[in-house]
Amino acid sequence: MATKFDNLPLKGGMLRSLTIKSGESMTLDLLVPKLQDGEVVGTFAYHLVLSQIEDFQVNVTANPWLELRRHQTKRSSSLLQRVERRIRKYLPNAKRVRRAHFEMVFDHGSLDVIAQTYSLIVVADLSTPPEPE
Repeated sequence: MATKFDNLPLKGGMLRSLTIKSGESMTLDLLVPKLQDGEVVGTFAYHLVLSQIEDFQVNVTANPWLELRRHQTKRSSSLLQRVERRIRKYLPNAKRVRRAHFEMVFDHGSLDVIAQTYSLIVVADLSTPPEPE
């Protein structure tokens, strides 16, 4: 993970779609404003992929959009502890892997995911062309 999840440029992004492959991955398609000198000059389209998901909780109301207000990783949480207890109970000899609690807070709810990795893919840069002089 080259860029820390907490520092990804996603704040203010609108969630277009959410795709879940249970036990495998979760993909969020986001449209994020591109700012220049405090002005919106376009939009980035991103795929945020959380891979090797082990648990998740979704609590959102799309009214009519979901705007991402903040995102962070948590080192400790009840959801992360629940996953670790379940793994110790059902897979006591499992190799210990690094996992994280990825929290995304929207204007109308939140999404919490326990996963091992993430990637951010730029799908398109929908910038406004410069005005002719």
